[in-house]
Amino acid sequence: MDLKRAAKRRAKALAKADASQQELGRQDYALAEILHKIYPTVSVFDFVISQYHECAKSPVGMCIYDNLNDSMLDDCLICHQPEVRK
Repeated sequence: MDLKRAAKRRAKALAKADASQQELGRQDYALAEILHKIYPTVSVFDFVISQYHECAKSPVGMCIYDNLNDSMLDDCLICHQPEVRK
């Protein structure tokens, strides 16, 4: 599965009002597996997808962070903008 297709599946799961947390978790994990191939130093369990900040360059349309090496979530892996917009 490629990155764009995984992002579309995640967006589709989010769009469903009755989407279960389990389904959303599966989509997030599938996306994290693909992101891990692009960013091999980041574990699939350490990717965090923002719920608040849009990222035009991100395949999911939201900022993506490396929670292990950036615990403050202020450096998007894609656009390098901070989550806390100053």
